[in-house]
Amino acid sequence: MYIDGGHHGNEHLGTELAFLVAEFYIEGWVDGDAEAVEVLQNTELHIMIMLNADGNDLDSRWNMNQVDLNRNYDHHWTTDETASGDGPFSEAETRNNADYMAEWMTDADLYVTMHTGTWILAYPWGFTGEMPSDWEMFEHIRDTIHETIDADLPVRNANAGIYPTHGTSRDYGYGVMGFPTFTFETDDEQFLLGTVQSLSDRLSVELEVMRYLISNVWYWRARLNVTSMEVTPGGQIELHVANLGHASTENASIQYVFEESMEVLWQSENFTVNASNTSDVTLDASNLSLQPGGTFALHYQKRVIDASTFVHQPIDEKMVEMVEPDKSGWLPAPGLLLVLLAAFGAAGAANGWPKRRFSGTIEPDDGENSSVDGTTHDAHL
Repeated sequence: MYIDGGHHGNEHLGTELAFLVAEFYIEGWVDGDAEAVEVLQNTELHIMIMLNADGNDLDSRWNMNQVDLNRNYDHHWTTDETASGDGPFSEAETRNNADYMAEWMTDADLYVTMHTGTWILAYPWGFTGEMPSDWEMFEHIRDTIHETIDADLPVRNANAGIYPTHGTSRDYGYGVMGFPTFTFETDDEQFLLGTVQSLSDRLSVELEVMRYLISNVWYWRARLNVTSMEVTPGGQIELHVANLGHASTENASIQYVFEESMEVLWQSENFTVNASNTSDVTLDASNLSLQPGGTFALHYQKRVIDASTFVHQPIDEKMVEMVEPDKSGWLPAPGLLLVLLAAFGAAGAANGWPKRRFSGTIEPDDGENSSVDGTTHDAHL
């Protein structure tokens, strides 16, 4: 997962929240804290504490070029936004941040960007009031935070919860990179002279929310698990699959592959598995033929958003049952067929079929009144 802070140089509490998250896990690892150790043993945690160093030095929202970095990303960028730059990624800070995501964060399952202003945890979109494709996952997160951490923290669509925005890192992370994203805005009170409240106390709710998001990052995608699979080559596949994650997937399929070379020999039509749900799926396998060394695998997107990455996941052979195809076809049973032919023949004989000429050797029934010299004979057929 990825965290960044300090897009706006004068939003100090947002930058401090990024620092607090890093401090919690670094010190927790040193102290042997069970939560921190488990996270760091199972999760890659990337934190950029301060993106806009020049703005921070100048106590300015903008960078040294007087550009608002959080309006400069290549996602619905527009000159209608104040100080959005000469074009998308015109600034080194945003270009480098996007390049870092593209190089190191393609498999990320969470991105949180820290700000200061209206107290809110805001998810996409900012450029439109429409709900994101993975609204089920975002609403699950909202409900859990309200039930277990703080019922008063607003968790909602950024367009409605803050104000319409274009070219933001949050919408870029979701719309282009395909991972779940949040803007976490701390309250709008900056540091006051003479304050004695510690940052950990001041931002205790925000830190608890971040710990929840990070500890449960495994769930912020679809995670399919095949519990049974009946395969009839040339027929169909009957599949029972569970989604253990809190995101749906609409582009799942079964592939038959050579695992070592990743050559796809066959692929089914797509099917959907909703978040935290199970599905019984029947797939057409009429053009499936088995090959020595071939295996079955799941192929699906982590989330509904189009930019989400695909997963290739081999299916446990113990879950796969092979069924011999029914080769009887449409013909009637042999006994019935013989009965029909016999009846047809009897009817023909009764009506007097014409004589036919043929050449060949006749094998006698009893050795009498028959010629075996190969000459032409008259016979009823």
